[in-house]
Amino acid sequence: MKIRFLAKKYGLNVLFISILLLLLLNPNAKAWFLNKLLYTGVFNISTKKNKDTGKLAPNLIFQSQAGVSLFTEQLKGKILFINFWATWCPPCMAEMPTINALHEKLKNDTNVIFVMADVDHHLLKSSEFMKNRDYDLPVYVIEGNIPPEIMNGSIPTTIIINRKGELVKKIEGLSNYSSDSMLEYLKSQ
Repeated sequence: MKIRFLAKKYGLNVLFISILLLLLLNPNAKAWFLNKLLYTGVFNISTKKNKDTGKLAPNLIFQSQAGVSLFTEQLKGKILFINFWATWCPPCMAEMPTINALHEKLKNDTNVIFVMADVDHHLLKSSEFMKNRDYDLPVYVIEGNIPPEIMNGSIPTTIIINRKGELVKKIEGLSNYSSDSMLEYLKSQ
């Protein structure tokens, strides 16, 4: 009788604390929860200019698993979508389906280049991450240090470089990239 009383009285508290602990201790559970929050509209991206944007982006050099180098300086005339992420980062994992959805919409557009830059420099691990989740996103590592105007330690960070080579958008933290407004914004650059 006393156990039933305690279960009724504290059952919801125990359930709530258990769920909270699961979200705090399990990166996959946290990523799942954050991904569900993305679709509420709270993490939609503003198309207003950032204070860090409007100037020429520094030349960045990326390396693919196949050993191919990608120089942003040589890609003027193209729109670059560069996401800095890591396989252990729950917000990175949470936004990855939205980036993949955006990439799927633009995969036949040769004017938009996607670069998924693994900040841990583990190309094999990050490529496996993409493969295991059926994402069709190109994985790279950056050569050298990441300039602070591009990323100052916060992941995920996404930058967009327009056709002129200017940094036009810097997005720090979790964001939803699968919206029609983001698609139109990218195409307009």
